[in-house]
Amino acid sequence: IDNEICTYSYQQRAEETTAKTVEVTFNKECKVQMVTVCQPAPQGYGHGHGGYGHGYGHNYCQEVAQETCYNVPVVTVVEPAVEVAYPEPIKTCVNKPISLVRISCEDLTAEKCITVPEVEEATEASEKCITQLAAPACQNVELTLPSRSVLSSSMVTPKTLTSTNPPSLCPRPHHA
Repeated sequence: IDNEICTYSYQQRAEETTAKTVEVTFNKECKVQMVTVCQPAPQGYGHGHGGYGHGYGHNYCQEVAQETCYNVPVVTVVEPAVEVAYPEPIKTCVNKPISLVRISCEDLTAEKCITVPEVEEATEASEKCITQLAAPACQNVELTLPSRSVLSSSMVTPKTLTSTNPPSLCPRPHHA
């Protein structure tokens, strides 16, 4: 099966265009204002220093023209020619086919033979063994008991225990 795979790479591209910006210049503007300027009166009436009328309370005022200047900004729109660069995508495609396995099915028949066991009736005889207790076999046994010596003037000697009629230590036979 055909399979197309595409990738992108980028290459820088430059283009001429215009930019929009502003230039700021300044214009000098001046205004004339009338201001009042006052000066104190001269001292005395021609008597020099220390005479009558030292000028208290008497001012000579007059209006004078005063010019005040300042810069006013002027904004001008300009559109200079510029060159801009940006990445441009480049598409590259390659065909990479995919291989698929095709599966086809069919019914197969075959003849096979096997041996089947047969069942037949028969009688089989066998012996059965049983275990059981036999009659007890009792015997008379002579027991010798050890003795200890005691610190005394007489000595003790070991005695032999015999009985004419000993108790039976054998169990009674059990018959089923």
